[in-house]
Amino acid sequence: PASREYRTALQILGQARLELEMWRAAADNFTQLIELSPNVPESYRYRGDAYLALKQYQQALDDYERTVILDPSNSDSYLARGKGYAENGEFDLAREDFKEAIRRDPVSSDVYASQGHLFVQTGNPSMAFPDLDRAIEISPLNHDAYFKRAGAYIELGQPSLALEDLEQA
Repeated sequence: PASREYRTALQILGQARLELEMWRAAADNFTQLIELSPNVPESYRYRGDAYLALKQYQQALDDYERTVILDPSNSDSYLARGKGYAENGEFDLAREDFKEAIRRDPVSSDVYASQGHLFVQTGNPSMAFPDLDRAIEISPLNHDAYFKRAGAYIELGQPSLALEDLEQA
């Protein structure tokens, strides 16, 4: 069996490659890690993130599903799968996962931002504001929430408000 240090090095390498947008290499690192330790939910979530960036939606959703199975109490599992569903156009399933993530962690700024963005993706930008405002209220440094709220303002023809959010981000 591989040493703990080797598994840690693979995880760090995979995470670094995700940050550098080296999606295929990151997926390969997490595949190696999963082969060595198949019951670590974070490995599936990170590999799912790489697959999602590669637009390999079914592989991403399979990994996110495994994350939920391995760690059903973790809101990040539902957040990741919800993002996968949203990217795959399965908006109702995404909405359900975001609701579950909020139920499990009601102060997760990232979940509120993702749920708000889902309204923009589905052509209902005016409905996005309660969630995006809540995301910013929870975490005023959540730049992604400002970007997503700016996108909602643009969709509604309010570029000056979008600009204010972009300057905050």
